[in-house]
Amino acid sequence: MSLLRATSGKLFFSLLASTFFLLSPLAKGDNLSQQTLLESVVERLKTDGLLIDTDFSQRQWLSATPRLSLMHWQTNDDAIGSNETELVLELEFLSPAQRKLINNSEKLVERYQQLQQRQLELTASGVIRELFWQAKRLQAELAYAEKVTTQLHQLQRQTQSLVEAGERPAYAGIIVKQQHQRALSQVAEKQIALQQLERVWQQLTGVNNVPQSLQESVRPHASKAAHPALQTLQLQWQLALNATQQTVAVEKSWGINAGYKYIDAPSQSENQWGLGFSLPLDFSQSLNASELVALQQQQSELNQSLRQTQIRLELNIANAQSQLEQLKQKHQTDRQNAELSDNAIEQLDNLYQQGQIDTRLYIERLLEQLSYQQAAQLSQIELQLANALLNQAQGMTL
Repeated sequence: MSLLRATSGKLFFSLLASTFFLLSPLAKGDNLSQQTLLESVVERLKTDGLLIDTDFSQRQWLSATPRLSLMHWQTNDDAIGSNETELVLELEFLSPAQRKLINNSEKLVERYQQLQQRQLELTASGVIRELFWQAKRLQAELAYAEKVTTQLHQLQRQTQSLVEAGERPAYAGIIVKQQHQRALSQVAEKQIALQQLERVWQQLTGVNNVPQSLQESVRPHASKAAHPALQTLQLQWQLALNATQQTVAVEKSWGINAGYKYIDAPSQSENQWGLGFSLPLDFSQSLNASELVALQQQQSELNQSLRQTQIRLELNIANAQSQLEQLKQKHQTDRQNAELSDNAIEQLDNLYQQGQIDTRLYIERLLEQLSYQQAAQLSQIELQLANALLNQAQGMTL
């Protein structure tokens, strides 16, 4: 059997329990669906922000508050004049056009809230993707450090036997022990980094453990126009137009006046009732100069934000696609090198057993060949991360 051909297997190191939590964790990551995980992060990303303290209600029929007016006329000649008291109720009703604008506004606001929820889910997806693949990379690096430690530990015992038999100088045993201590230090560093990342994962997701896998969408990549950031800006302009139209429509409410008048004359007294209607005669969509300038300024600002967002998304998508293609090529090369490394390690073991290579050079070449295997693992993780980042850039949630 070759010197360091240990059978592969999973090595587990117990991690210290987290001592504090920002929020109470829900459960183990493996016991939760991906959708539940996403919803948990969304809830933790939500903030109260600016609240509306007053309990407002929306008008359904009236466009303005009803007004009740009382007027009294007192004559200065009781012999021929009369005293009059008048009570008038003024009502302004929403016109059909105003009601249509209000209904449209409700639909736009509902759509806007849905887009805000999508944007929040996309942000939460980005948090999960980043932390998950950071954890996978650290786990792979820890596994590699543990593998190196195991290999050097076996080499240390083997070399010590050779030193005691006089087949190797004592210096060889010292070199191996130093390298083993260095490898143990690397394991400790990776464990600490992984523990810290798991604490961050718990704080941001509310889940104890990082799941074993993260499923990315396999549907065709979404169109840039479907990105919630672009749709939100476009909807903001529709909301601005609707608000302006409602401002114009306020002056075109339908009015009804109901009145009561009491006349006290010298000869007799009289009660009178009246009913009046008022309809707007101007049906044009006109704004004053300041309102028009404000609307045009808002249009210009939203157009600029729209262009900037489009450019940013295009650049992000192009960079993500380029990175994905580069990593595909890199992973292919790394995988081929990893396949060759198994045979190289076997040949290296034979040279060491035959005494044709010294201990220091053997260790250097061994670690070099093991690094090829690690590079293949890491490039596979980076390739999966690149695909996740492409989905993120195109606005695709988990």
